[in-house]
Amino acid sequence: MQGLATKQTQLLFEFYHGDQQSASPETCNASPENNDQTDVFLLPTLSFVGGDHAFECNIKAKAVLVDLGGFVPIEDTTGDTYTTADGTTLHFVKNDLERICDDVVKTSLPEPVPATVDARPIHGTPVSTGTFSVKINPDANSPFPFYSDSRKLHHTGSLNACYAGRKALVPLNPGKHLIDVDLTSLFGPTGPSTHFTYKVTRS
Repeated sequence: MQGLATKQTQLLFEFYHGDQQSASPETCNASPENNDQTDVFLLPTLSFVGGDHAFECNIKAKAVLVDLGGFVPIEDTTGDTYTTADGTTLHFVKNDLERICDDVVKTSLPEPVPATVDARPIHGTPVSTGTFSVKINPDANSPFPFYSDSRKLHHTGSLNACYAGRKALVPLNPGKHLIDVDLTSLFGPTGPSTHFTYKVTRS
């Protein structure tokens, strides 16, 4: 699951172009490489702002990976720190990211979000990945200055990150399916409605 979570987060950043996007990729079949998968198809995920999104997905794979909410600690230039449950102070730098993600999964994951496939509940698994590199597009500078940070850190167009959250691997028979994920609670009681609906056709 860690490898799939890594690839899904890399897909998010590959197609992320700023805070006008509630999801990335914005369309389900944006990635030719993902479209060709026959084992697991990576569904688009929540980006960094809320908002409802509906997807039409045509897949060959036997299963889909559903993101059920999480965090993407990423290296930056702010100098901000993170304190673990045992009191260790960590920074948002390459060598500390994996320990931040491990601690988030152990101590800070929000309650599971409601999710269904064909009206049946989806139950996610907590996942913490190692550190990996993500592509940063030149227009990915809001709500966080990702591209600007990549330049300041002298590796323009890429940053190191990790993922901490919940994922679900959902097998699908050939035919049409409806996956519904309500991520609204991640933005607090006054946050925007953030409801993702995936209409999936498996060939």
